[in-house]
Amino acid sequence: MLGARYHRTYQDQYPVIRAAHSRLYGNKLCEAVEHPLDLQALLLLCSWPAAVNSQWKDPSWMLNGAVINCARQMGLDKPKDKVFFGTRRANNQLARFAPRLLKLTWLKCFALDVQMSLWHGNLPTLAAARYYKSVTDFCRDPSIPRDYALQMELHVRASRFLLQMDESLAPPQLAWTLATTFGQDLADLKREHATDWTPEVGLVADTAQMYICMASHVQIINGSANDMDHVTAAYAKELIQSAVSPAIQCIEYIWELFSQRASRCPSFRDDSTPLPGCPKHHSRTLFYAATVLLQFLDSEEKNLRHPRLEAVRNAFQKAHVLFRSCPLSREHANAGRSLDVAGRAIGHNQGHLKSNVTTRMGASSMYNLTWLSGLLRGRETDEEFGLPPVSNQQGLLPATQASYAVTLSMEGSAAGNQVLPWNDWDASAIAMPLDGLDFPFGVWDEALYQDWLTTTAAIGLEDWNVAYPSGSAG
Repeated sequence: MLGARYHRTYQDQYPVIRAAHSRLYGNKLCEAVEHPLDLQALLLLCSWPAAVNSQWKDPSWMLNGAVINCARQMGLDKPKDKVFFGTRRANNQLARFAPRLLKLTWLKCFALDVQMSLWHGNLPTLAAARYYKSVTDFCRDPSIPRDYALQMELHVRASRFLLQMDESLAPPQLAWTLATTFGQDLADLKREHATDWTPEVGLVADTAQMYICMASHVQIINGSANDMDHVTAAYAKELIQSAVSPAIQCIEYIWELFSQRASRCPSFRDDSTPLPGCPKHHSRTLFYAATVLLQFLDSEEKNLRHPRLEAVRNAFQKAHVLFRSCPLSREHANAGRSLDVAGRAIGHNQGHLKSNVTTRMGASSMYNLTWLSGLLRGRETDEEFGLPPVSNQQGLLPATQASYAVTLSMEGSAAGNQVLPWNDWDASAIAMPLDGLDFPFGVWDEALYQDWLTTTAAIGLEDWNVAYPSGSAG
């Protein structure tokens, strides 16, 4: 199914294969998974999930939890396998399988746990000392590739730091110190293992570093509330700046993979996926890196001569071009639209990434970007995303709250406003010029983006200023 999805020859077989996969998937999870090969099949679906229309429908996080629990029930994280009478058939004992494959399977479970946690902004499920020890012990096996062992070491360190941040109410200076220390640790690790440091290892390191920086930034925002002094603001701004370099490096590496897709996977259609053969985590990392760069551009709105401004703009352009290069993939196209809308709003100093979401650790900035983009595209009035009128929900409310709901609904109607989950948003922050632009969008207007990155080549600062006129913030 994964191979046929974008294959030039077998793409027409994808719907039939996916229907069979759905039936098999449902039957398989009706009972506990006992065989390691079935577990590896689930791991494949976590890394290369089936296509969905929207990211919030992606089942990878849910499936990843099932995979982790299946692996723990099998005992893959244990140094020895024990088959208890009446609990598991002896023909499924782990001794029948190569120890190296079992260790790699558990390591993949741990890696996916950290990756998916970073994407969703949650603490990793396996953030505990005993799991760190099992990963470290497994990586000492000489049969484990050294570059892969390095990736696992980076995942362990990222998980440890997130756990440390979650368990402490760190003041601003300590949050900044944690992020700075993490960056220094990564630099030391790279020097120590320079010969085994591959581009994929670098991608894992850069992703972890920019996430830790943004998680520390969010912690400062949470701790300061509405009272942020100049020193605290300086710490917060420096953390965003520290995340820029790893974000640019992530985009450059993924852009290189994108540029080589024709030679790497000639049997895949160019307009179907920008990164054939790569797990979905690469696309998630790309979107997160672009979000970090937009956060930087937003924070530097008054500093049009910042020395890194051109590099940031060019890197963001590459991410945008990559997402808009595959119209057959609705997920990538939607991501490109979100970056497009938010980038133009920030560039024209007409929209800002406000800290509406601060409970998702380092991923909070992605939620805020999606929030801003959704508002500008009129999603607050979309039945799929907005809440129904309060009067339609009275049957679900306690009797003591029903009268209040009616009053609230009438007050909203009188003011010409609906009661929506975006009520706390400051509408003045996203007010757009109305002449000829027809905001909010409601229906997507492609003419609005004429001359916006029409080539896949790297575009310089002069071309960027076509989209962002002089005097604007971006």
